Amino acid sequence: MRLLLLTVCLCSAQAPLGDDIVDAVVSRSASLRDVPRIGLNLGVWTSWGAEQLSANVLMNPGFEGLIDRAIVVVRDPQGDSFSDDTDWLARAPGVWNQAVFHVLTGRETGKQGAILQSNRTSFQIANPLPGLAPGDIVAVTKTDDRQLPTQWWLEGAGHAVDSPRPGSPGRRSLRLLPNSAAASYLDAIGDRAGKLLPLNGEWTVSVWARAANPSGKLRVQIDRSGAPAFLNVLIPLETEWREYRWTMRPADTGAPATLAVRFANEGDGADIWLDDASLRPRTANPTAFRDEVVQTLHTLRPGYLRDWQGQLGDTLANRLAPAAARRATRYRPGGPQATDFAYSLPDFLALSHEIGANPWVVLPTTFTPAEWAEAGALLRAKADEYGFREVIVEFGNENWNELFRPAGILSAATLTEAAGRAFTRLLEGAGHAVDSSCFKRVVLQPVTTRNTLGANTPVHHPRLRPLLGLRSRSPPRLLSRRSQPPPPDSIQPSRNRYLRNERPFAQRFRTGRNRKSDPRRPRHRRRLGLEYHRRPASRCRAHLHLYARRFRHARRRQRPSYQSLRRHPGSRRPQPFPPRRRCAGPVQSGHRRQLSRRRNHPASALAAEPSNSTSPRLAFSLHNQKERQMIAELITSVTGIAAAAATLPGTIELALVTFGSWLPARPAPRPSAARLPRLAVVIPAHNEGPSIRACLHSVRACRRFEELATLFVVADNCTDDTAAIARSAGANVLVRNNDTLRGKGHALHFAFTLLGERSYFDAFLVVDADTEAAPNLIEEVATAFHHGADAVQCAYLVSEPERFARFDLALRAFNLVRPKGRSRLGFSAGILGNGFAVSVQTLARVPYTADSVVEDLEYHLRLVEQGIRVRFLESTTVRGAMPGTQTGRVTQRARWEGGRLRMLRERGAEIAGGWLFGNRALKEVLLELLTLPLAYHSLLLLTALLIPSAVGRGLALAGAVVLFAHLLTAIGHGNSPRRDLSTILSVPLYLLWKLRQIPATLRASSSRAAWVRTARSQAEAARA
Repeated sequence: MRLLLLTVCLCSAQAPLGDDIVDAVVSRSASLRDVPRIGLNLGVWTSWGAEQLSANVLMNPGFEGLIDRAIVVVRDPQGDSFSDDTDWLARAPGVWNQAVFHVLTGRETGKQGAILQSNRTSFQIANPLPGLAPGDIVAVTKTDDRQLPTQWWLEGAGHAVDSPRPGSPGRRSLRLLPNSAAASYLDAIGDRAGKLLPLNGEWTVSVWARAANPSGKLRVQIDRSGAPAFLNVLIPLETEWREYRWTMRPADTGAPATLAVRFANEGDGADIWLDDASLRPRTANPTAFRDEVVQTLHTLRPGYLRDWQGQLGDTLANRLAPAAARRATRYRPGGPQATDFAYSLPDFLALSHEIGANPWVVLPTTFTPAEWAEAGALLRAKADEYGFREVIVEFGNENWNELFRPAGILSAATLTEAAGRAFTRLLEGAGHAVDSSCFKRVVLQPVTTRNTLGANTPVHHPRLRPLLGLRSRSPPRLLSRRSQPPPPDSIQPSRNRYLRNERPFAQRFRTGRNRKSDPRRPRHRRRLGLEYHRRPASRCRAHLHLYARRFRHARRRQRPSYQSLRRHPGSRRPQPFPPRRRCAGPVQSGHRRQLSRRRNHPASALAAEPSNSTSPRLAFSLHNQKERQMIAELITSVTGIAAAAATLPGTIELALVTFGSWLPARPAPRPSAARLPRLAVVIPAHNEGPSIRACLHSVRACRRFEELATLFVVADNCTDDTAAIARSAGANVLVRNNDTLRGKGHALHFAFTLLGERSYFDAFLVVDADTEAAPNLIEEVATAFHHGADAVQCAYLVSEPERFARFDLALRAFNLVRPKGRSRLGFSAGILGNGFAVSVQTLARVPYTADSVVEDLEYHLRLVEQGIRVRFLESTTVRGAMPGTQTGRVTQRARWEGGRLRMLRERGAEIAGGWLFGNRALKEVLLELLTLPLAYHSLLLLTALLIPSAVGRGLALAGAVVLFAHLLTAIGHGNSPRRDLSTILSVPLYLLWKLRQIPATLRASSSRAAWVRTARSQAEAARA
């Protein structure tokens, strides 16, 4: 990541420039190349104009408090007090009481403390600061979680704030007394500009609420002024927190008017509480912004996207908080409603990645050193994750502008000191060294005298060069006399006799018939075969071109073409030359010498043939031994290269995941004292009576199971006693019978849809019915979701590794090394079908509608397309039973590999197109789909090694090294290296067995197979 640091300041104390002369050279060629497209300012998120940007159009949906932050330029320091030098920034007495301050410049830099009492522009502090001097910069911050929420219009007199709902990311909720209401007004620009937020299509309304007693009722109403309501419901509330959700499809065809969202308490004397409200359209993009915003930015394709939304009074923690926990901010004097509510910094960076723009972030001058360091670490991590070419950080906004004085620094010297310290901490947090390559400042100011730097000052001016990190002292000329191309009329063709015919070709370019190549430029002169004597490389290329032409002419003389052979009169055989004539003297003619050379040449294809004619006839043969040998070598070479090329995607994928698995793991977050998410453990079962009891016992034996999880078994089209056994083991049973929609994907969709209506589940954990769960499974999965995971996958291994040694090694490579490597490299780990979990929010965004035989792979593709990353949990495992019969192994392998082959055939082109058109997250998924099973991968590598082709053997040798490293890594993750090595010795027989299974794999990929349970034992195989 390249981090550019932009300081916009006023340099009033500049030394005279003198009579510096700057030469400007005009050229037809561009001096800067690869310049990105123009940048755009995303702007402030409003609730009334065209800037209604967020997908959740309600501002302050969590009813949170206020952050007040401003800059104080010290005047009259008295040790235990100081004042601000700007009177128009005065606040009411007591506004800054109990606020905190941080000294940003001067001798007391880094000191912090509390403000005991404030009176307009004066501040009394607890701990004296004797070193505080006039002109020093102090940032004061106050967080008020007691006042009523901004961005909401409160009707009636009964309002208060209270503790949040359990599980909410916010800090409080809104309490409505009887006959009071809270309203949010949107699209309020009215008939001046028309409707800027039309409610068309599918919209979702949700709010968390509870009542003091069962008589509480909440009215939810959404309408435009003077038009029928889009939604008007009166619902009875429960005494426990619950999320209420409605889906509406309004037809917003009326006249432009203000859009209102209103929550009113219409109960019989009962207080109600509200938290985490939402009004959002159904979006197709993975960001937190509306589709119209993302589509417009995709159309404009800006090179940079600037985040400037009035966030100068914000804190970094608030900039990173989710919408339900984000507070409104203020840095200017004003009433409690004069605040800003901003979209978050992670949401902005995700939007920049989605549209392919480099982010330009405005960070407040009020940040503390710790906040600057944390911001640097965050920007570095996001730049690595999204692959930004550069991230621009702006220190405040228009510090020279008096309008931004409440959060700006007007003094150039003080600004330089504050910005230097801030950017130093930013770069330290980002892991960069402070040098000229990444620390650049651009100085801008109005033009006042001839000795000041203005907007039209050339970038190579000596005063600007050190600030821009440019090295040379004199401005470089774009074209020197030595490097200027000659005029068009001076272009001469080469004197080489093989290049004499190039002059008309060059003249065509010069006259404009083809403007893509200009013969006046050295690069195109060399391409056209014209000599260019000013550069040695050009002469070398001209000589190489000459040698190539001579070689081609020599080959043509050796083998004349069939069209050049003249047929002899009265014969069907071709004759290239007229009848021979003997010369009178000893010197033969030129034609005689040429014919003799051709007859005697060893590579000649002409042979004299006896004939009754007076003139000899020549026969043309295409079946000599050398040509057959060349054709055979060509076929073998192409075959070897093709075999090696088929393994190339797999080699790249195996190299990536193997290297990633060697990287050090990030510290795993430990469970906190806060409430962990509630899990619904879903076990899909189809005739799993023999094995489901042991699975249920292992899940119920997990730590904190009773506290964090509820067990559900989906008895899908069962014809045995699976449901009865599950009920006797203490599980909740969901019976599903559907002869048409059969398969594990349909069973999971049924369970997720039914259980998703119960609002007390935060995530769903899927475990197969033949699985043995690790004791820490429930706790680790809940902890991962507590720390922000969208989806997780546990390590999926074999339950009896001693009995199924080959399966154990294969699953360690596929289900442990590969997801571990992807996760540590920052990719999505993937879903393996057993031991994966998804949050409720993820399922709401990407429903589980996968119905193929490899529904886990299909659903993972959809998650990656939506920008959702699956996190890999190395600390816990699930172990599944493997088929113990030959029939079971054949069925299972054919189903897995055939399903992947079908997925590649159906979605491969679409995924490749999505990657090529900007979705970078799909590149690893495409490599995974193109990777063959290890057995077929090994067979192709062996084939390429045996075929005598240099290129093919080189690629195959590299692939074999990568495959060997991958297998050694898998062996290193096991407990018995000796058993694994003996397993590898039996690989040749296994490869032959895999060759016999190719027809079964192709049959399995020809149709979407139904759910067929794999037989686990001889008795089950006999029954099947």
